[in-house]
Amino acid sequence: MPDEDDALQRHVEAVEAVTAQATWENTNRIGLLWVHAGIGIVGGVLILARGGSTALNELNAAWGPITGWVALMGGLMLADGLSHDPRSVPREATGLFAMLAWDLIMGVGFIIAAAENGTQPYPVAIYGGLALLILVHLFTLRKVRKAKRRTRP
Repeated sequence: MPDEDDALQRHVEAVEAVTAQATWENTNRIGLLWVHAGIGIVGGVLILARGGSTALNELNAAWGPITGWVALMGGLMLADGLSHDPRSVPREATGLFAMLAWDLIMGVGFIIAAAENGTQPYPVAIYGGLALLILVHLFTLRKVRKAKRRTRP
């Protein structure tokens, strides 16, 4: 029986290691989502209070308020979804889609600004990168939602 006990112990340790890794990864992902929510809230408030990018405002004065509200609402919805226990996946998804829209609007705006008035195009890379991160989060959230459906009684 000692061999069976050793094998069982190794199996238990392996399960504990996998569980610890999964817990760490989930905590890390949720932490990153909180960062995105904070960026949307703070960015939205700052844009609404101080105005948007000069390069974008030169194209159209509506860019500032539109991007400010989209960012703020996306950040608040994402934070709201994360705050519920259990988490509200639909609210998280809504917030992430709004944050994705903000990133895409900003990226497109900076592409237009660079073409029309020679603005530096590096913000396109920043907002493009943020949009890709949001897409990764949305993909992962979809997987989480599917897994939750499979485990329901």
